[in-house]
Amino acid sequence: MKVYKFGGASVKDADGIRNLAKIVALEKNESIIVVVSAMGKSTNALEKILELRFAGLSCMEEFEVFKSNHLHVCKELFSDTEKIENLLKADFDLLEKRLLAKELKSYDFEYDQIVSMGEIFSTKIVYAFLEESKLKSRWLDARQLIFTDNNYRAARVQLEKTVDAIKETSSKFSGISVVQGFIAHEEKGTTTTLGREGSDYTAALLAYALEIPEVTIWKDVDGVYNADPKIFDHTKLIPELSYRDAVELAFYGASIIHPKTIQPLQKRKINLRVRSFYHLEKEGTIVATKKKKEKSPSSFIVKKKQVLISLVPRDFSFMDAENMGLAFQILANHHHHINLIQNSAISFSVCVDYNQAHFSSLIQDLADKFELRYNENQVLVTIRHYEVALIENIYDLLQFKMEQRNRSTYQILMSNEEFEQKLLPIIN
Repeated sequence: MKVYKFGGASVKDADGIRNLAKIVALEKNESIIVVVSAMGKSTNALEKILELRFAGLSCMEEFEVFKSNHLHVCKELFSDTEKIENLLKADFDLLEKRLLAKELKSYDFEYDQIVSMGEIFSTKIVYAFLEESKLKSRWLDARQLIFTDNNYRAARVQLEKTVDAIKETSSKFSGISVVQGFIAHEEKGTTTTLGREGSDYTAALLAYALEIPEVTIWKDVDGVYNADPKIFDHTKLIPELSYRDAVELAFYGASIIHPKTIQPLQKRKINLRVRSFYHLEKEGTIVATKKKKEKSPSSFIVKKKQVLISLVPRDFSFMDAENMGLAFQILANHHHHINLIQNSAISFSVCVDYNQAHFSSLIQDLADKFELRYNENQVLVTIRHYEVALIENIYDLLQFKMEQRNRSTYQILMSNEEFEQKLLPIIN
């Protein structure tokens, strides 16, 4: 048995879904679990719809565009479009009903109920196409397999229950199982999600439960690079990564692998392979127990939409464990992921991901307890396995707001203008 995960870029259109079918068809007589993300930019579209709804604005025009985009793909894939439209109709009706509801619960709760629908539509279309292609398939609902708590938008997995459910379901079928990434359910049956880009994590949980030796993530790049080819001119493919290096890259913001993915794989020594769905002849990057001890290349990770928050106790007392603990608790309550921390005797500075839904309330709660300053639209650059000469050059040329260095990692925070106009030319 194998686990294949296909991201949104791989199923963004009819050609992508045909390519997925071609890839899984190569594995003759092999049972495959195919984990599928929402199509293309569907998650972004649903997030925009949700934002409009919470702003009290009409979102039905955007909903109709979302719906028509999916139906357009269906018309290109299927000769009998009425059959596939009927397959999707109940879910479109359910989504529309939720968007028109008079009363809304919390943003995070509604996010998980609405944005999760992207994966439902994509997997039903993929499943139907595999069936039409005469490939023995079934559609599985991840909301019956992945058990979590009710921490909406970043639910924590209940591993023992999840393993039992996956084993029970997988023992009854041989063929291609199509399942959603990213989504799960809590004890009462309500939909939850595992965090943005969480489909990799879903694939890892399935492999962990079934003790499958390798997971393959199919991407629109040839593997894991030492920098994002869309940002940097000269990048190198990394053919092999240790679990530790993969975790570090994911934690610092490398979008190629979800941060939670590695832990369940490492526990069972399951390999993770990142391959291109365009170039099937290429081996890509393998994440495993690293055997070679060669020097790792410098890796550059860029995280935009960062906020630098600086706090000082109102009574001018020390920034001790109690004050820092209070700051951490407020940040956690408002779902802001911390990327960099520095403190002095009376100040505490932290770099966090910008979370639009909770940012205003975060700032208000922090301002109630501390003297507060903050800078939005910052860029955090992390260099793993840095060259000393490079960071000395950076230090001389940039006006950055925060810097941190240890034996293997160098991080700097700067404005978007500094990043675009000064840092990129240095590295490129």
